[in-house]
Amino acid sequence: MVNLKCKKYKGNRVKALQRDNFECKLCGENNYKKLCVHHIDGNGKKKNGKALKVKEQNNNLDNLMTLCFRCHNVLHFSQRPKVWSYKYRECIKCGTDKVMHRGKGLCQKCYSKQHRLDNIERERTRQAKYYKERGKYLLKLNIIKKARS
Repeated sequence: MVNLKCKKYKGNRVKALQRDNFECKLCGENNYKKLCVHHIDGNGKKKNGKALKVKEQNNNLDNLMTLCFRCHNVLHFSQRPKVWSYKYRECIKCGTDKVMHRGKGLCQKCYSKQHRLDNIERERTRQAKYYKERGKYLLKLNIIKKARS
């Protein structure tokens, strides 16, 4: 069952679960293994990616709400700021922020273009290496043939 001696949330975690009848407040999930306690104001363990000190955490019973993990993730995902990229404000090649960010600071169009160019360069390098090795092999073969004759 649930650990009633849990010291998380200053003992209010279990009280919040009991108050909410061990059910998710959004979807009604009642499997206690799939439940968690959500800080309504966001002052839990972390805020903006930084760990909060115990004094800064708001563990009041009024600030706690029982959710299942699925609803908890949906809730946190919907609260994320809508930014083009966490590291870049716009595409580093074309400067747009209208087209979806793909990776490495590039928009979808520039990323696809760069990916094609990288593949072409990779194939050229592979072919050059192949022909270089094949040339060495043929040269050795010719040397052996000349030595035998």
